[in-house]
Amino acid sequence: MRTLLALSLSLWTLAACNGAPPVITPPATPQATPQTSADPAFARAAASAPTVFEGTVVAVGPAPPVWSGRVMAYQAVTYRVTRIVADPDQRLSVDAQVTVQHLLVAGSETADTEPRLRPALAHPGATVIVLASWSGDQWTGVDEHHGIVVADAAHRAALPAK
Repeated sequence: MRTLLALSLSLWTLAACNGAPPVITPPATPQATPQTSADPAFARAAASAPTVFEGTVVAVGPAPPVWSGRVMAYQAVTYRVTRIVADPDQRLSVDAQVTVQHLLVAGSETADTEPRLRPALAHPGATVIVLASWSGDQWTGVDEHHGIVVADAAHRAALPAK
């Protein structure tokens, strides 16, 4: 009985296709939509950061042997400032070089799989946006997830007008 049913369905399918074997088309793959806006968390972090600037990475300091935990672990990055978005204390100037200590937290968006900043993000020549604060005698990144981001159109559009 099953064979007869299968044969009937096969003949019906063949007849429905006018004698041609059925064509199976794969399902349409959804098209990736281009990212038109930055992560809202970046916009919030940038709005609350005391100092925001765009710059080019000049040098990346050595990575510490461990992640932050019982003690804070930082990696220094030196930038050439190309644009100042916010600098209430007027410590920055365009074309100046500044070194920012970035906190390394495992699993953060700026972190690599080992204790260091992501090399795709922090490498000489990279154009980035930096969120920082001046504390004591040094610049410190203010957000381990968004303290340094690629300076693309979406992130630039998310910057506050300070």
